[in-house]
Amino acid sequence: MIVVDLDSLHGEHARVVAALGTFDGVHRGHQEILRRTLAWARAVAGTAAVLTFDRHPMEIVAPDRAPRPLTPLPLKTDILRDLGLDLLAVVRFDRAVANTPARDFIAGALVDRLNVVGVCVGYNFGFGRDRAGTPDLLLEAGRSLGFGVAVIPPVEHGGRTVSSTAAREALNRGAVAEAWDLMGRPYAVEGTVVGGAGRGATIGIPTANLGAGPELLIPDGVYAARACVGETGHFALVNVGVAPTFGPGGRRIEAHLLDFAGTLVGARLRLLFLERIRPEERFASAAALVAQIRRDRDAAEALFDRLTDLSWEAWALQAEATVVS
Repeated sequence: MIVVDLDSLHGEHARVVAALGTFDGVHRGHQEILRRTLAWARAVAGTAAVLTFDRHPMEIVAPDRAPRPLTPLPLKTDILRDLGLDLLAVVRFDRAVANTPARDFIAGALVDRLNVVGVCVGYNFGFGRDRAGTPDLLLEAGRSLGFGVAVIPPVEHGGRTVSSTAAREALNRGAVAEAWDLMGRPYAVEGTVVGGAGRGATIGIPTANLGAGPELLIPDGVYAARACVGETGHFALVNVGVAPTFGPGGRRIEAHLLDFAGTLVGARLRLLFLERIRPEERFASAAALVAQIRRDRDAAEALFDRLTDLSWEAWALQAEATVVS
């Protein structure tokens, strides 16, 4: 997949069919838009593209109400690449972009920069100054400017409408399995492994440590996860929190990879959160903590035994939905 700033494009890609949106979470609803985009592009021997933003537009328009992202841009890029898109055009969203009239955005971004033959959007997509750009406006513009428009209706799953808001609310409760079901893939975080205090190794449970910044959506607790290091995956038991048994400390993510020996300091680590096992607790002694971790590991391994049929190489789409390619 080619990744570029939108401003660097000048209509050089052939027969572009573009999905437009923030695509925060790349959930089942977004996947339906992407599926339609891919199928349409392949039918016309064209370029399957995504036009998205480098940040959530609310961070500029109403920063006090901006949601924490489900998928920061680097992670979103990896997901879109794995789903088979050809081109990712990123809009550097700032106040000037926010104030661009919707018709000017269509003429500049879609016609001049991308030279689209087709556009796919969700039913509730809004763009341009004051979100005056609507699917109906796109349909009207397409008729006059010569490109097709597909508006994708709401996607229902498990009796509810799939949305970034619903997935984010589930994660805020620690319901990572529910969020996985809504999104069609596990909630993921990634970062560079840093050195820790080394206490895990002293009790026979070495961990790879990541910082847990304010962007982390899940509450403190113990989770079953899939840990990805490059092309290699391992099941893992993950603690998110401050490790209260050992005294006060900063919030962090500590991942114990079940079938790994060695050090990961300095490596890039991606964690896919599969199920919450319990809240974080303070124990009276290290021995009591170790006994509980052994029970946690048993619970996690019971889950892992049920997941052996999943193709973890296709981590971005761990559900029934299959993107057309």
